[in-house]
Order: sequence, then structure tokens, then C-alpha cells
Amino acid sequence: MTVTYLLGLLLPLVLGFYVALSSSRIRGYLPRLATLVDRLMTSIGLNGRAVIPVILGFGCVQLGTITTRILGSQRSALSPRRSSTL
Repeated sequence: MTVTYLLGLLLPLVLGFYVALSSSRIRGYLPRLATLVDRLMTSIGLNGRAVIPVILGFGCVQLGTITTRILGSQRSALSPRRSSTL
């Protein structure tokens, strides 16, 4: 039952997520995405670069938390860390 769950449900979702994320990174869409959502993220107290850790946090909380190190200040890194645990 556990193997069926892992191979049938989780593996395709995780692989699809990371394939989509890597293809958008290769095409250069992630920096454009950060620019597009900068105004929205500013309204909640973050900059546009915080969208990448938030997106990664949907796939893996640990990876999303680690990537908050790219953000400029400690204050701007705390909000994505808190939201990824939800």
C-alpha cells in the first residue's frame, strides 16, 4: 500500500513540479516572475525575489527554507519560512 502510494501518487506530482520549475528556470522565466509579482509581494512586506522560495516551499518545505538565504534581510526571510510551514 505504501509503495503504491509513493509511486502512484507522490512521485508523479513531485517530478511534474520539478520538471516545470526547471524548464521555467532554463527559459529565464523565474527572474521575470519575480519582477511581475514584486508589487504584490511589496504589499505583504516582501520583495519580488521572495516568490522563488515560496514556490519552492510548495514542493519541499526544507528546500524552500534553505532558499530564503538569497533574500536580503533577516526580516524578509522570516515571512516565507513561516508561510511554507503552513
